[in-house]
Amino acid sequence: MTRRVWVFKAKNEPHDEYENELLKHGYHPEFIPVLDHHCASVPELRTILESGPSGGQGIIGVIVTSQRAVETLAKASEHMVGKERWNSVTAYVVGPTTADSLKQLHLFGNMVVADKATALCDQMTSHLLSHQQDHDHDRHGSLLFLAGDKRRDTIPHWLTEAKIPFQEIRTYATCAHPLLKEQMEKICSEISSQDWTVYFSPSGVNYLRQTDTLLADKLFRTQRAAIGPTTADHLVSLGWPVDAMASRPNEVHLVSAMVEKDTTK
Repeated sequence: MTRRVWVFKAKNEPHDEYENELLKHGYHPEFIPVLDHHCASVPELRTILESGPSGGQGIIGVIVTSQRAVETLAKASEHMVGKERWNSVTAYVVGPTTADSLKQLHLFGNMVVADKATALCDQMTSHLLSHQQDHDHDRHGSLLFLAGDKRRDTIPHWLTEAKIPFQEIRTYATCAHPLLKEQMEKICSEISSQDWTVYFSPSGVNYLRQTDTLLADKLFRTQRAAIGPTTADHLVSLGWPVDAMASRPNEVHLVSAMVEKDTTK
């Protein structure tokens, strides 16, 4: 029997790797966009970019943790003169997908990329130490942290503990997808206890639970999969046990965890 999987994220076009991986293992995915985002602080960021990295306190690095921040960077740097001044600045990036998007802007000449924020902090430690040894005049430069409204404290806490000066700008805000309630009302009668539901963020979980009491009860009765420990911990804190969790936040590890659960019943 083909098992249906409700994937609570927007489907990437023209090809979605989660869809491909699920289909490959005999699942039938249905995508429901849960979150929407809008850019924030574009004028403020544009002023910083136009001033150049040597303006103000002096910026020696930019921290980018999501593609949403890249979208705001793209808007702020559009038609900007003097982009090449930022080529000497290092971008510290969470996630290879975010790094690929950032490369398209041709702003930063060097990137340090890690899979998650904690790993990025470790890499920043060694990279900044090396940078300071090679460029003593930049020793007192600061980092520009492009954050979202749902950001965790991992990076700011590390920067504070390491006594590294930084400026934080909220570059995007998260909200529920405008069609979420309408879409969930349409599929409520279709959700079965035999289905899988896949969750990608704590905020996404919260928005889904707020849509409808009956729907929340139906979601509770499904098999639940989480993209990583943060989302899994949030589900558990709400009393929703997690049946499968990706050991790394990608489609291969997510579906592998689901298959393992299904084959060990």
